[in-house]
Amino acid sequence: MHNKTGYKSLGSLLALTLLSGAILSAPKANADTSATVDLTINVPAACSLTPANTYLTNTINPGTNKEIGTANLKAVCNDPEGFAIYAVGLTGDNYGDNNLRMIDGDALSQTHFIPTGTATSGNTSNWNMTIANSTEYAANYTANIENHFDSPSDIPNTYTKIASLGSATDQATGTNLTATFNAYIAPSQVAGTYEGKVKFMLVHPSTEAPDTTPLGLAYASRNKTKVNGYYSMQDMSSDICSALSIGDEGSLIDTRDNTVYPIAKLADGKCWITKNLRLDLSKANITAENTNNPTQDFLAKLAINSAPTNNGSWNSDVDSIKYSNQDIDDTTVDSFGDSYDDYGVYYNWYTATAGNGTSETLSNENASGDICPKGWHLPTGGNYYSSILGDYSRLAIALGVPESENGSAQRVDTTSSPSLSEMKAIFMGEPMNYVGAGMYYDGMLRHWNFTEYWTSTAQYSYSVYTYHFMHIDAGAMWFGDSQNFGYKYTGHAMRCLAD
Repeated sequence: MHNKTGYKSLGSLLALTLLSGAILSAPKANADTSATVDLTINVPAACSLTPANTYLTNTINPGTNKEIGTANLKAVCNDPEGFAIYAVGLTGDNYGDNNLRMIDGDALSQTHFIPTGTATSGNTSNWNMTIANSTEYAANYTANIENHFDSPSDIPNTYTKIASLGSATDQATGTNLTATFNAYIAPSQVAGTYEGKVKFMLVHPSTEAPDTTPLGLAYASRNKTKVNGYYSMQDMSSDICSALSIGDEGSLIDTRDNTVYPIAKLADGKCWITKNLRLDLSKANITAENTNNPTQDFLAKLAINSAPTNNGSWNSDVDSIKYSNQDIDDTTVDSFGDSYDDYGVYYNWYTATAGNGTSETLSNENASGDICPKGWHLPTGGNYYSSILGDYSRLAIALGVPESENGSAQRVDTTSSPSLSEMKAIFMGEPMNYVGAGMYYDGMLRHWNFTEYWTSTAQYSYSVYTYHFMHIDAGAMWFGDSQNFGYKYTGHAMRCLAD
């Protein structure tokens, strides 16, 4: 962006004129100017659901219908379109199991259980739930009780709306609900201790439905909240990734610039961003709290000048912020069918590592931070000519790329197994979405048919181990830890994986 300075005349030029011995003054100048300051304040949606009495226990004799207990739920949400509360039965980590199951040692019995239901007599035990606006707490905002939960109702086996409010609440009183649980124990019920759970989830606005994908459930079960309709990358944690199965996918938002990225748990058992990073430093809010360990030197330089460098050589100053966002909004389609805007942003290594990787970072040292979101980091690099594998090579091998004699991932061609077409489908399609982004080199962007991805591992004081992908030549595809183009001053794409 180029800043232009304009100048405006403030009126006539004052003058003194001497004529026939008389002093004449010029007319008084009138300066009719004004200035306007435009102010914008963004107030984000802040919503929470806070339970009380979260552990309910009681003893109920056979042939008796009795209250197990009551839990209080306080909902506050400043979304002008309100919120909705959903509930689902949960036994252990098994969503949708709406039975109370007997504790059998360290496990829950699959044989002895109490199903959900509303009967108050008979030969089958059951348990149920009733939702009401609280009379114990002064609530300024009365919710609508949904789906007949204002009377005893079955515990749902899928997320079901139990209450909603179509307007915002303040952050002090909010909406207060009670969830009352009852059980009828039949005379024939086997004696024991039975356990079950009900999971409550607040979503906003009131028309929103819960995210029941594995990723969404992993976030929700850890009481994470959404930003602009997505869970945030900055809230990712090792236990969330561990809760996912290989192949699980989803989308997360980077709160620094509100860019949404696809993520997936891949064959190496790690969670990856599966598109190139497109963080435009001139438009992002980068802090130590939302970014992976940026240095103070990097943040200070960023505060002085965060503009991209889309032309000119980057060679002379390795330890400066250099990046190119030239392709970020370019929808030109390359020869492989990929759009230029999928290439992401090209960073020099100092910028990619948020100031942790400099000309003083020596052989096989890893940068201790980067511009990945908090909770994510640059993959490590490896040496193609040794048995040291980087994160990219481990992933490629896990996805089926054959190993070379030294253990690194290598060339795939028409004679390979898996076949070249199978590898193209995996790496150039879902879930990897690799593109031939080329690189920023010698003063310009070069759209070559390969990508060198940055890693965190230095090769020498002047170079870094990169990961080389997709040089398609005579029906072949190349993979491998590279030592050819990783000069610290060059511009490369980058990806991130979860801590």
